[in-house]
Amino acid sequence: MNKQDACSILGIVVFDTALPQGFFDELTSVTPSHPLGHFVWSYDDSTLLGAPRPLTQKGVEILKAYNERFGTQYDTNVRVIPDCILF
Repeated sequence: MNKQDACSILGIVVFDTALPQGFFDELTSVTPSHPLGHFVWSYDDSTLLGAPRPLTQKGVEILKAYNERFGTQYDTNVRVIPDCILF
């Protein structure tokens, strides 16, 4: 399953598979693992700038750590797919 499939299952319609470079750099500072596969940048909430959308539980955990470290309030109460089926 790829990100497109995951987004389809999760009902994420408007998204980019690439993350903004600044966000990605900050994200990698809060996790020892490579976070890219756990996220898309979603525009579904009618936000002009978009927001990170975790696709997996690991992504939720990484985003919680990001929120805590950088004082942001990105939504972590989202439906996800099992980590083991996304590649």
